[in-house]
Amino acid sequence: MNLEVVNPSKSCGNGGRKVCMIFSSAIPVDAEPCFQLFNQTGQRLENMEYLLSQPTCNRDCAVLKEAIILIAPSQPNLDVILENEWRINLAARTRSDGSESRMSFEFKYVTHPLDNICLFCDLRVDGGIATWEGNGAGA
Repeated sequence: MNLEVVNPSKSCGNGGRKVCMIFSSAIPVDAEPCFQLFNQTGQRLENMEYLLSQPTCNRDCAVLKEAIILIAPSQPNLDVILENEWRINLAARTRSDGSESRMSFEFKYVTHPLDNICLFCDLRVDGGIATWEGNGAGA
């Protein structure tokens, strides 16, 4: 599987952002998105990937002929990942044999702000109507 594009490649830690993965040719019907974890030197940390929430394919993604559309899952362990300066990449794999796409793309999760508006959740950067009910500041 030749993964060519991941867009957008950033989400709030609460997830919910629609992401498109585009491939250069047809992909297997059992393909699914998978998040991977890397350290600062680029070494994959497969033994730590249990910290990552993965998309649920029958609920959160659609596999098309040459694309996968997914909803980014929330990442409850994002603080641990950011504290260790680890990097999250998005790739694809097949359920039948576990083979992975040759390319993966960095996918940035940002911490959801506790006392401020969230670019992704409140301002709806991907379209729709913004619904922010803050403390009146800036309203």
